[in-house]
Amino acid sequence: MPTGRGGGTPAVVLILISDPDREKSGIARDLRALYGLTPAEADVAVALAEGKTLDRVAEERGVSRETVRFQLKAIYAKTGTSRQAELARLVLTAPVDFQRGR
Repeated sequence: MPTGRGGGTPAVVLILISDPDREKSGIARDLRALYGLTPAEADVAVALAEGKTLDRVAEERGVSRETVRFQLKAIYAKTGTSRQAELARLVLTAPVDFQRGR
């Protein structure tokens, strides 16, 4: 088994595969299934992962900024994240359900 630089620790490799063409609705569906998000929470998570601001998400969804903030807190609790950067990484690297062909 290959070892790391110290000679005694096994080397570890992690490969993440992401499909930038994966449909947003598929990502939202996966987030709902994986983390128990509501449809609105999943849509907010995807929008934030795309780099949209809370204000823009609120405007596009026709809700207040406070509503989006409330949803974001629920998303953090359900996904075990605590920052938008962590959430974006989680959304962008969420496992794909190969059984459904996505």
